[in-house]
Amino acid sequence: MRKLFITIMLAMPLFGMAQNDGGWVNPNVTVTTEEPEAKPAKETKKKDKKSNEPTAPKKKKKKEPKVVVSELTPDNPDYKYLVEDAVQVVDGYVTWVLDFDAPGKDAKQLYDEMLAYLQAMTKGENQLEGSNVSLVNPSQHKIVAHICEWLTFKSSFFMMDRAEMDYHLFVDCTDGHVKVTMARINYKYHEGKDRELLKAEEQITDKAAVNKKRTRLYPITGKFRRKTIDRKDELFEDIRKQILIGKIE
Repeated sequence: MRKLFITIMLAMPLFGMAQNDGGWVNPNVTVTTEEPEAKPAKETKKKDKKSNEPTAPKKKKKKEPKVVVSELTPDNPDYKYLVEDAVQVVDGYVTWVLDFDAPGKDAKQLYDEMLAYLQAMTKGENQLEGSNVSLVNPSQHKIVAHICEWLTFKSSFFMMDRAEMDYHLFVDCTDGHVKVTMARINYKYHEGKDRELLKAEEQITDKAAVNKKRTRLYPITGKFRRKTIDRKDELFEDIRKQILIGKIE
């Protein structure tokens, strides 16, 4: 009996090994085989890291060089107002002179025509109070007119930017010739308490309205220079046409 017990005890480890061998199972125990959780794969390299593939270098945008105008050229839109003789100063006054021949007409005829022109002009729509023919000298065929009128810089439905401009016209007629001098130009700008009294000598000369390189006009004084020159050109052209062809087109 003792030998049988010893034999059984020695055989028990073999049964245990047999159950773990895969061929032996316990019918009272449900065995579930769980697969070990797979370790998550290592994350790939961050997307924002550059790939090993060579990439073309980014081209830097070239800054366009600033165009610096160093001298006055005819293609400048303000060329007419920037040239040296655009505004002339004589004896301390801004002065322009219209001097032209009128063949076939004597001094008296030219005097009468200029007087009629100026009298009509001072009654025009753009004229202001004080605009008149101030002095006449029939024997010497000379006329002095004081002109007061609007000088308009900008006009629109929303705003009106303008100044009162007054100046003198000195007319001298000789046989076959007319000379008209425009001088003593002044402006009244703004209304009421803000009204400014400005002299052309302080407003439209080269020193007041043109930069040192003579390539551009200053914003405020430049608009006075531009519009005053335009008005002078318009007036002189009208006088020439009135005398030479008898009408203003």
